[in-house]
Amino acid sequence: MDTEDSSTPQESSNFDWKLSLQTGAYV
Repeated sequence: MDTEDSSTPQESSNFDWKLSLQTGAYV
């Protein structure tokens, strides 16, 4: 299921901003 992460770069971006919000680093 590692390919899914690589196959969906857009999802990674979504997860990135989501993580930022959780960490409070979201700007």
